[in-house]
Amino acid sequence: MSPLPLVLLHGALGDVRQLQPLAKLLDDRSVISVNFPGHGTDAVHSTPFTMDDLAAAITQVMDEHQVERADMFGYSMGGYAALWLLHLQPDRVRRLFTLGTKLSWNPEIATREQANLQPEKIREKVPALMRSLAQRHGEEHWEKVVRSTAAMMQWLGSHPLKEEDFLFMTHEICLGLGDADKMVSLEETQRVLGYLNNGSLSSLAGTPHPLEQVDLTLLRDVLIRFLN
Repeated sequence: MSPLPLVLLHGALGDVRQLQPLAKLLDDRSVISVNFPGHGTDAVHSTPFTMDDLAAAITQVMDEHQVERADMFGYSMGGYAALWLLHLQPDRVRRLFTLGTKLSWNPEIATREQANLQPEKIREKVPALMRSLAQRHGEEHWEKVVRSTAAMMQWLGSHPLKEEDFLFMTHEICLGLGDADKMVSLEETQRVLGYLNNGSLSSLAGTPHPLEQVDLTLLRDVLIRFLN
């Protein structure tokens, strides 16, 4: 029996290309990559996006591939979008592996997280990031992606997944976290792990938050062990 397709979900300010290097290492699986609304040079940038939009994008791509149920890997924001989908439509997901996903949200945390998502500040203080975002999303659109992401985070601060939402999740969920991740804490990850009925924690040695700095061979091996 063939394994279920594996859906790859990129992080905030990323796009479908962010996970291409990982996808190439998963040549024994049928891999489906999702480009979230408002992300990438081919995306429509006319309206802000919400967590509901991200979940809907996942099911839309699955439907386009005639996939009713899949395993999922979500990096950072992509992991939260997968949890959101699992909450709304649990039958679409078999197993979920998240990596570096921020799980604790409240208004104070959201304000702190989105404080750096200001195009003017990025343009002035982090020109390398500005150039990367312009290349990824287009010179005319990267600022809108940044503002929309900040707005979504602010909304998420008041509308996060709640304890009871996690308690009702019965799927196999592995919360992956690099031991050098400075954006997501072990404490918040363990807190949510305690709510999950069938959850596990995978600590990746020497792994920071930025996906570009992750040992993808290590990540692939950990991911495959979980999915198998």
